[in-house]
Amino acid sequence: MTNRPAGGIGAEYREGMGRTILKILGAILAIWLVFMAIGWIFAMLKTFVIIGLIAVVVFIATSLLSRRSRRSWLRSGRGADTPAARRA
Repeated sequence: MTNRPAGGIGAEYREGMGRTILKILGAILAIWLVFMAIGWIFAMLKTFVIIGLIAVVVFIATSLLSRRSRRSWLRSGRGADTPAARRA
């Protein structure tokens, strides 16, 4: 008798081929996961940038509106009793 694996004829071929296929699938999965993680990170950074820009716009708008309303309040005479009007 010859020394053949217990799986029968071609068992060593199937075993080696199975490992190769699994290695290729694992590499493809790892590459896919890396690209997905890069996409997630860029999406998160983009979200933070957009939220930051909105916050800056709101800050500038409220600063400009508060200055304008304070000046109009003082000019109208209604703010004559305020500490800001006494300093001015």
